[in-house]
Amino acid sequence: PNPAFWDGTKDLSYTFKTAWSEAAIHFLIEVTDNILRPSADAQEDQNPWLFDGVELFLDARPMKERLAALSAGALQAGIALRMGETAAECPVRILGKEPLPVTIRAVSRKTDEGYLVEGKISPVEGGPLKLADGAQVNLDVSVNDNDDTPDQALKLGRRVQMALHGTANNNIDTSRYGRYVLVSEEPQANLISDGALSQAPLVPADFRGHADV
Repeated sequence: PNPAFWDGTKDLSYTFKTAWSEAAIHFLIEVTDNILRPSADAQEDQNPWLFDGVELFLDARPMKERLAALSAGALQAGIALRMGETAAECPVRILGKEPLPVTIRAVSRKTDEGYLVEGKISPVEGGPLKLADGAQVNLDVSVNDNDDTPDQALKLGRRVQMALHGTANNNIDTSRYGRYVLVSEEPQANLISDGALSQAPLVPADFRGHADV
C-alpha cells in the first residue's frame, strides 16, 4: 500500500484462508480496519472496489492460455460488504468475458476489529476449472480501504488497495496472481463458524486441503 495513505496494520491488514472440495474453493478473509466505509446502497454496490471491500481475481484458463491479458476464463469479482452483527449475503459483481468459468457467493459481517468475508467459488458445469488433487489455479485477493467519514468535506474515496500477490493492475494483468496447486489432505476441522448462505456450513467438514496466508 501507498505509505502516504496507509497508517499501519490497524488501518488495514488481513488474513486469507482457503480450502477446497470437488464442488468449490472456499475462502475466509478476516480484515482489520479501524474506519469502516462500505458501499451504502444499490448504486454504490455496482462499484464495490471504490469502498471498503474485497476483490477476487481468478484465472481458470487452460495452462497454455494463461497469458497476462484477460480473456474468457479470467475474471475480477468485487464483493460489496454487509456490516451487520450477523452474517448476510453480499452482492457480488463479476467482470470478465463470457462464458464465466465460476459462480461466486459470499457473506460478511462486522467484527470488533473490522469485518470478515467468507464464501465459495464454484466451477460451472462444462467450464475450464476442475477441482481435483494436483489441479492448478491462479488466484489473488485484494482488500480495499475507504476512510471517508460523513462529515468529511473532501471525499477521497478508496485510499488503499492491498493485494496478496499481485498489483493494482490485477484487473488488466493476470501475470502476478498467486499460483495454487490443490493438494489432498486428511479431513480437517471446519474453518467456517458463521456460514449464512444456507443451513449447511460453507466449508464441508471433509474439505480436501487448506492454506493459511
